Amino acid sequence: MHAFGKYLSRATNFFLATLFAAVILISRPTSSTAAVAVVSNRTPEEVTFSVVETGRPVDHSQPTQYKIAPGDLTVVPLSRGTIAKLASDAVNYDIQADAAYYFGELPSGKIDLGRIGIGEMPTFDPRAELSNIPSPKISPDANDAARTITVKIFVDEKEPEKPAAWQRRLRDRVAAASDILERTCGMRLKVIDTGTWQSENIAKFEDAVDEFTRKADPGEARIAIGFTSQFQITKGRTHLGGTRGPLNRHILLREWSQYVTEPERLELLVHELGHFLGAVHSPEPDSVMRIILGDKQARVRKFQIHFDPLNTLAMNLVAEEWHRHPLHSYAELSPQTQARLRVIYGAISQTLPDDPSSLQYLRILDRTAAPRIIIGPQ
Repeated sequence: MHAFGKYLSRATNFFLATLFAAVILISRPTSSTAAVAVVSNRTPEEVTFSVVETGRPVDHSQPTQYKIAPGDLTVVPLSRGTIAKLASDAVNYDIQADAAYYFGELPSGKIDLGRIGIGEMPTFDPRAELSNIPSPKISPDANDAARTITVKIFVDEKEPEKPAAWQRRLRDRVAAASDILERTCGMRLKVIDTGTWQSENIAKFEDAVDEFTRKADPGEARIAIGFTSQFQITKGRTHLGGTRGPLNRHILLREWSQYVTEPERLELLVHELGHFLGAVHSPEPDSVMRIILGDKQARVRKFQIHFDPLNTLAMNLVAEEWHRHPLHSYAELSPQTQARLRVIYGAISQTLPDDPSSLQYLRILDRTAAPRIIIGPQ
């Protein structure tokens, strides 16, 4: 499987065709591990709404209030198998988990709620659903541990700064990436160790990822994140980072370029962590999962690093299961989660037919055994 690389473009104006609205900031109630619906605001005005689940016990019947700025997006925890009522401006809408919605302005000027089309999610016997299996009561510390991805940071022998300096710089970057992941899907990062590895000046980035995988032992950490300062003179676009796919233990990033700013380095790290948690390349031009990152967007002061709605759904599906048991491969995902991810990746692949990432994730899913499912209405 090929590494998922990013490219540094010399073009100053690059634009990808959009499928969904821009997302500026993702907010998430971090205490919940429920299934989710994603609601975005495509209007020029702030949108306020409330959500209440129907058919739930009294302690779950109180509405939760949300406020979304223009272009913003929020994650709404829901229970599968129930319909929630979303109320905005005295209008009620039905919403459900594993779906993405948007507030849009009609030609008449009226604001209405629509659903982002990704096809029907497959349905299952409710008794097989993870969300219907009561979670054991655990302490707050155990709950935090279940949402934590441990990290070991590596630099190679070409790192120019002294250990205290590079450790502080990279720990701060990982902490900033952790904040973004926690808002998106409730997962967080914790650096537990640092180290170095002897790297070669390898021209092909995929080979450099292989070398890092062989030489950098994560030890007790769940993932090893390497920052290479090997310098190579390249023409045109070049790979800035890569991993071998979802839940892989190694991520490698280039650190040498003097033309890349710290916000761009952070965005690159978040992009690769998105791949780790199930996100694929997106057609949205300002999503952190867009194909080309070196387009100078992250240098703009008001730019916010964020995920698009469908990748937000995908990452929450993975995080939902991780919270119950640490994951090491997609083969460990439940059949229900695998089936839902296939729908999301299939929808994204249709918008980016020339990009391999969503198809590669589909192939990974297809290597695992999938039981018979009950397909939802067409």
